[in-house]
Amino acid sequence: MEDATRTRAGTRRKTIVDVARAAGVSVATASNAINNHPSVRAETKDKVQGVALRLGYTPNVYARRLRTTGIRTIGFFSTFPYQIAGGPTRHSFVLDMAAITAVTAIQNGLALLLVPQTLADPAALSGLAIDGALVVEPTPDDPYIQQLRMRKIPFVTIGPPPFPSASVDMRTAEAALLILDHLAKTAARHIVLVVGKIERPTQSEIEATYLGFCSACGMEPQIVRVDDERGEDAAYSATIELVKRSRVDAIFAPFDAYAVAAVKALNALKARIPEDIRVATRNDGNRARDSDPPITAIDLHLDVVAQQAIDLLLSQLQTGLSERQLPAPPPTIVVRQSTQKGRSKGLAVKKSLKVSP
Repeated sequence: MEDATRTRAGTRRKTIVDVARAAGVSVATASNAINNHPSVRAETKDKVQGVALRLGYTPNVYARRLRTTGIRTIGFFSTFPYQIAGGPTRHSFVLDMAAITAVTAIQNGLALLLVPQTLADPAALSGLAIDGALVVEPTPDDPYIQQLRMRKIPFVTIGPPPFPSASVDMRTAEAALLILDHLAKTAARHIVLVVGKIERPTQSEIEATYLGFCSACGMEPQIVRVDDERGEDAAYSATIELVKRSRVDAIFAPFDAYAVAAVKALNALKARIPEDIRVATRNDGNRARDSDPPITAIDLHLDVVAQQAIDLLLSQLQTGLSERQLPAPPPTIVVRQSTQKGRSKGLAVKKSLKVSP
């Protein structure tokens, strides 16, 4: 079956969000106008439908079928602990993914229920009224996955799947290589990887990519693990100690919160960024963009990823196929002042690297 987020020419399929943005209306209004809802004024309906025609927008077939069957609610499960997703760390990847997925769900006529990781017994979710689920980077023994399987609720994973399942491959190794290659081209020869102590599939893939890169370049690997429960404070302290005791000219912190903490620590030490030490992160979220200086990051194209995940889920609900995988769009590096002097707003460099299997 064809990738529902791509046309036969390989371009991204226009969504109701694109139509709403171009027409200057809300997503709900655009959806109602497309579906000829009587609550929409005639002039607004004509405008929205005209924009849809110009953009080549076509409604999602799976979503329309799903609505006719009465299935309306899907769950969004963040397997990141509170300390990472919403506590001191405030990792924007989870927040950005949740927000974008919520908009995408609305455009597909679905309700999205956010289910953050808590310390509560996952069995308490047994009465949760959902018809499908999206799970961000589950671990092999993830208790939420166990509950979903027990209840026979279809689900799609976002990120490296630790087991066969319908999933969107986030191209984690490729994104890490983009950052590492960029840092090397800025003459960095002592690149340090800063990660949390909580092991996750994505983190393991980044570490493996980093170690392979160091081996290929003849670079001594340096991995610093910080306490996720202390969040940015731990990353700040670790950066201070790192600069005092080690030879370092670049820091790659996949969690944007840790990258922001590293920048703050370097500023406190009066280290010159990027002349003395460069800093880069994985997710191009608000935290990377609002840092001082702004941080070089990767555009993971989360809007497309969200649509891919929902399309996979809708397809699974219709066909029963549960192990289909889709690759996310190729990651794009956005170069900013933290790694290249003179950059402020950021320059997107469309480049893909080949990743060894």
